[in-house]
Amino acid sequence: MPWRGCVNTWIVFWSVPCKKTARESVISIWVAAWESVTKMKHLLSRRNTPRRLYRAVEGLDVTLILEPGRVIVGNAGILLTEVLYLKETDEKKFVIVDGGMNDLIRPALYGSYQAIQPVVQNNGAKIVADVVGPICESGDFFAKDREIARPDRGDLLAVMSAGAYGFTMASNYNSHPKPPEILVDGDKYYVIRARESFDDLDPGETIPPELQ
Repeated sequence: MPWRGCVNTWIVFWSVPCKKTARESVISIWVAAWESVTKMKHLLSRRNTPRRLYRAVEGLDVTLILEPGRVIVGNAGILLTEVLYLKETDEKKFVIVDGGMNDLIRPALYGSYQAIQPVVQNNGAKIVADVVGPICESGDFFAKDREIARPDRGDLLAVMSAGAYGFTMASNYNSHPKPPEILVDGDKYYVIRARESFDDLDPGETIPPELQ
């Protein structure tokens, strides 16, 4: 809770010997912070709306800096990936796709859930499988033990909610060029970032003459 941090800070500071004036300053700062927290505390238990946010900070001598986050763009983007093949063992099934953790690292990095669905409706049998990429890493996956319609080689899958922290966190790990970015507007589409080639992987690199 926000005020818990204020209390912890106050206790730590109070334990340090200081002059009375310094203590009075800390008290006034802490009281002001407590009043601000008290005024905004209702936001923690009520549905936030712009009007309530405005009322919460109205009259406070503060400057609000708002950054449009993934709530706006998260669900506006998808990652299209092609099924390369299916692999089955006695214990697990794998759907190997051409996209990998270098394209969308959120599932591997902090276990985010990404819905996965076929681009073309598939009414086939359901299977429980790991959806994984072609990179030889244990963290190269989009989903684990996910129930999906059994795809065929060449099918396209849509990894949903990839509009935030997707391309921004993408890399060229394992010499994988980044995919293109396509903007879709109704029945129109635009290539807003071209697909990378292998020539794009080493811009600015030079080989010392002794090694040429």
